[in-house]
Amino acid sequence: DSFAVLVSDGHGGTTSQTVTVDLTGVNDAPVITSVTGGRGSEDHVVTGTIAAGDVDGDSLGFTLADHGAPAHGSITLGADGSYTFTPDANWSGHDAFTVLVSDGHGGTTSRTIDLTVAGVADAPTVITHDVTINQSEAGMVLSGTAGADTLVGGAGNDTISGNAGNDVLRGDGGGVSAHRVALDIQAVLTDTDGSERLGNVTITGMPADASLSAGIRNTDGSWTLTADQLSGLMLTTTGGTDFDLTVTASAIETSNLDTTLAHRTLHVDFTGVGAGNDTLTGGLGADLLDGGGGNDLLNYGADSTWGSGWYAHDVGSPGSAGSGDLYSIAGMAQSNDVFIGGDGADTLAMGSGKEALFLDDQYSPINATAGMGPRIQGVETILAGAGNDVVDMTSERYSYGNVTIDGGSGNDVLWGNAGNDMLIGGVGNDTLHGGAGADTLYGGAGADIVDGGSGNDVLMMNADGTWGGGWYAWNVGSPGVGGTNELIPILGKGQNTDVFHGGAGTDTIVMGDGGQALFLDDGYSASLAAGPRFDGVESIRGGSGNDVVDLTSFDYSYGNVTIDGGAGNDVLWGNAGNDVLIGGAGADALKGGAGDDLFLLDALGRDTIDGGAGKWTDTLDLSNIGEGHTVVVVTGHGQDWTVSPDDHGAHVRGLGHDTSGQVLVDGEVKVDFSNIEKIEW
Repeated sequence: DSFAVLVSDGHGGTTSQTVTVDLTGVNDAPVITSVTGGRGSEDHVVTGTIAAGDVDGDSLGFTLADHGAPAHGSITLGADGSYTFTPDANWSGHDAFTVLVSDGHGGTTSRTIDLTVAGVADAPTVITHDVTINQSEAGMVLSGTAGADTLVGGAGNDTISGNAGNDVLRGDGGGVSAHRVALDIQAVLTDTDGSERLGNVTITGMPADASLSAGIRNTDGSWTLTADQLSGLMLTTTGGTDFDLTVTASAIETSNLDTTLAHRTLHVDFTGVGAGNDTLTGGLGADLLDGGGGNDLLNYGADSTWGSGWYAHDVGSPGSAGSGDLYSIAGMAQSNDVFIGGDGADTLAMGSGKEALFLDDQYSPINATAGMGPRIQGVETILAGAGNDVVDMTSERYSYGNVTIDGGSGNDVLWGNAGNDMLIGGVGNDTLHGGAGADTLYGGAGADIVDGGSGNDVLMMNADGTWGGGWYAWNVGSPGVGGTNELIPILGKGQNTDVFHGGAGTDTIVMGDGGQALFLDDGYSASLAAGPRFDGVESIRGGSGNDVVDLTSFDYSYGNVTIDGGAGNDVLWGNAGNDVLIGGAGADALKGGAGDDLFLLDALGRDTIDGGAGKWTDTLDLSNIGEGHTVVVVTGHGQDWTVSPDDHGAHVRGLGHDTSGQVLVDGEVKVDFSNIEKIEW
């Protein structure tokens, strides 16, 4: 730089001179102004930024100072002052590094940067092995004395006989069979440098009937254990259903109590039969037979004989009245036993004599252990065996359902209760009452009375014989309305000797295969009751043969029934009601008789349909033919038209009174009809 100097003597004399000043520059060192970051977690990089400046405006460089590297990891420095610290695996704690900042002209500065890595617990390793529990055991054979014995079987298939005395027989240890198995569970640390410790272990998914040999059961059903308690751990369970256990272990970082969980599932599988299929025989005395689990057989014991004046009384079930029938049991075997099937499909087997079995018996002696209550519980099948037996499941106090009662041979009386029961008469002249519920009743061979009771029941018809030559179905119409007087031979067709009572509900008679003949009015076949062969039946289904269903009668009026011929060339004759007749496959002959009848056509056969002459309105419904067919209706009045059936029956056309004609499907005559007033499609 420069400046001017003026010199004066005070008397007017002056002189001036320019002075030049030269300054030589000196380099200034950079300055670190701030440091950010430097904190992180175990097994994660730690980042930060070093901010620095230089008054000379020089570009700065960042390097590690000599001996300035961190002790427990590596450091990477960026040109902009950023840094990244990668700690050693599983290390946590405090470390540092020294940075050297240079301006490139000899000016430097340094600083030690602190690093803090917080400990993080590593997930422990949980090792489990699935468990298989074999429930099967060898069966036991136990016999009682003449006294009052209590005999308890195991988990196998046991045979237990009480002999004389008021005995208690239990097939499966009273229904409880405990299993004890070892659990192989391990929990170990993944980080073994001493910075962590194992926490508690929790096991969830334990059934209510299961327990562990160590640990504490929590209120939510889980169990809490220490890691040391896993060694020698045992599981005890009385159940028999597979389940899964979830094992949760924890690892805890000692420096800051950070915790990480690990989970593993093990499956407990049950094999074999935990509850045996036992056979229990009470013998003489008032015995209690308890099958427990498994498919057990409980044998009926005849302890005495019913005297004169004793009757079985059909009282129905709670809320549903029975028939009120009385049946004498004088001279029949009397049992004082109580039968409890337990879990499984259990069977109560009666003997070969004349025996009576009751659900509700307040008069016979009873085992003190059983107490007063129903005589039968948890039994799914009752086999009456040979002989004329009575099985009375009716009760005004106890409801019982879904039982199969097989009468076997003999003239049996089988009365159901409130469930959806199956009653099988077997050979003999049997009386079957289904009671409440949707029951299925098979009369079997013999002249049976088959009464469905309330509910939507299925009454199975079987052939008890075969019609011989010279026998005919005769269309006599209904009371007050003459029939067609047509005669149809029934030689070789199945002959039925049963009487069917549908009762309340929508009930169905199902005919067997092979061609059978069913009559409303049959005064020639054997029967246990006078009157019509069936009543209270809303539907009749034919089998696969050429069946005859004849509801015509001089004496009995019957109406509003659906008759479906099924497969075969069937003859279906209605009575006085508004009936629905369905020919099905085959060449069928359908006659509605009196009433407004509906005939359903499906184009599977060549049918003849007669609605019945009279004032009523009979309808031929073509809807079931379906789409895709050319259907032409031709009447005897010279009319014809084409219709397009669409499965909806939404179209109606009146034909006039007692009209005859034909229906052609795809050019082939499928129906010859007479006395029809309407066509629907």
